[in-house]
Amino acid sequence: MFKLFPILLICFIPYLYANESIIKQKNNDYLLAEACKNTFLIFDRLNETFLDDEFIKWAHKTLLENQRDDALILIDGREKDGDFYAKMLVLGQDGIFGEFCGNGSRSCAAYLYSKYKQYNNFYLVTNQGNRLLKQYEDGIYSILLPKVNSI
Repeated sequence: MFKLFPILLICFIPYLYANESIIKQKNNDYLLAEACKNTFLIFDRLNETFLDDEFIKWAHKTLLENQRDDALILIDGREKDGDFYAKMLVLGQDGIFGEFCGNGSRSCAAYLYSKYKQYNNFYLVTNQGNRLLKQYEDGIYSILLPKVNSI
């Protein structure tokens, strides 16, 4: 019989290189971010519930031009009882969407906590449920990851 263990991912200082000055290009905003030596582009599309093909192609092209590991696209932002919920889409260098990214989620936590200070808590909505993002002090963020299946 195998046991399932939840994992708490904590890594120090997910850097937001463009913390206050968002890079603008072609009327689309994105941030450069790093967490535990993984590098990301973060796209804030929280007012949208889906992405068109043109945006996805542009995001992928921008990802390759910036030589980052993944593009993190935040969509479908909504408030509930003072908390904020969003979906994080992970676009890889191969142009395929991944299921999840732990270090990417912490980079998104750093972004959400710095940009949307009016909310109490932040959650990423995943296929396996809502995942609470936590801020412990400046530069330290965590997320409770889904349980690991042992084989």
